[in-house]
Amino acid sequence: MLRFFERGAIDAVAYRILLMGTLASAAAGLWCLRRQSGIPLAILGISLNALVIGANGAMPIAPELLPAGPTVEVIDGRSHVVGTKAAQLPNAETELAWLGDVLPLRFGHRVFVLSVGDAFIAIGLAWFVMGLSIRTVAELRFRRCNATVRSG
Repeated sequence: MLRFFERGAIDAVAYRILLMGTLASAAAGLWCLRRQSGIPLAILGISLNALVIGANGAMPIAPELLPAGPTVEVIDGRSHVVGTKAAQLPNAETELAWLGDVLPLRFGHRVFVLSVGDAFIAIGLAWFVMGLSIRTVAELRFRRCNATVRSG
């Protein structure tokens, strides 16, 4: 999808609609699982990302956290980092800047920049998967105990 945006195949408004539609679809899918542990955190993260993208037209990234040598294009008066959902905006013009890509995460020589919403999504989904695996182990132990009692 970003390739089409870079080539100008779709305009900025259509790009924003597609991005917000994708976030809304993900939140709607997770809403069906809202009673599972961790999923409300993931929904909150998606909502925070949608909020900041809706307010700024793209995910703002802290200028000091931009990767070395990124390609930046000016589209609709905003500097967009090519190949990402991020937009570099002057701090004075950024709405809800603290919800943008402001959390650097280093893995070896690579640096990934996450938003607060991304962190909530990751923690929520990790909690969900951990809850499934713990529940499965507990259910297996329970079934094994019941099978022992019935056979004995």
